[in-house]
Amino acid sequence: NNIEQNSDEILIKIEHFTKFKKLFYKLSNADVKTYNQLEQKLKNNNLEIDGIGKTRIEYLNSLIEKYKNNEKK
Repeated sequence: NNIEQNSDEILIKIEHFTKFKKLFYKLSNADVKTYNQLEQKLKNNNLEIDGIGKTRIEYLNSLIEKYKNNEKK
C-alpha cells in the first residue's frame, strides 16, 4: 500500500469498505457466515479487504446471487 495517498482516495476506500460490510451482513444465509470468514476467504483468493477491486465486487455479487437463489427455494 502506498502511504502517500490523498485523503479523498482513503475516504472512498473507507466508505466502500463500510458499504461492503453492511451489504455482507444482510446476507445472513450466505455460505460465509461471519465477516472474519469472508475476510479470510478473500485473503485465500489473494484479494485485498481494504481497497476497491473489481474482483472483490464480482465476489460480492456472486454471494448476493447465491443468496437470492437460496431464498427462492
